[in-house]
Amino acid sequence: MKLTHLEIDRFGIWQDLDLPLESQGVSLFYGPNEAGKSTLLKFIRWMLYGQLNRHDHALFTQSSRHENFRSGKVTFEAQGRSHKLTRHYSPEAENDTLKLSDLPEGGPSLRVLQDLLQHTSGDLYESIYAVGLKELQELGTLQQEEVASRIYGLSLGPEGKQFLKVQNFAT
Repeated sequence: MKLTHLEIDRFGIWQDLDLPLESQGVSLFYGPNEAGKSTLLKFIRWMLYGQLNRHDHALFTQSSRHENFRSGKVTFEAQGRSHKLTRHYSPEAENDTLKLSDLPEGGPSLRVLQDLLQHTSGDLYESIYAVGLKELQELGTLQQEEVASRIYGLSLGPEGKQFLKVQNFAT
């Protein structure tokens, strides 16, 4: 699976963000503290897995009900096709609404999405794509030949084989 476009209507500090991603290579987000990098990571996790960690709810604890609203779209390629995933949450709703392109409203979007994700978990996603300051500092202490091995170990963990299945399934 390859993410190709992020559209955030509202999520944490982000509002009306339209972010096309490079079609080749890896997209890397960097910036100073509080720039919104982690919020972007949480947005993608929420979009793909519908999950927020208990600490993530602090992003939405504003007093205004409008602030608790979150909505966005992720376009991705999987199985040789482009898919658009739309997810909305409002405080009045009991659940997020989810729609995957080419499927009717209320159709089996969640099941199809889980199949496209090869039933991986949001925790696995986060362990692969989130490398924090502590891990970066540890990398700085390694010899050049040790760095690749350490990055691989940081990202895969015990569920790594499942992620590799997703990667191979997408191509």
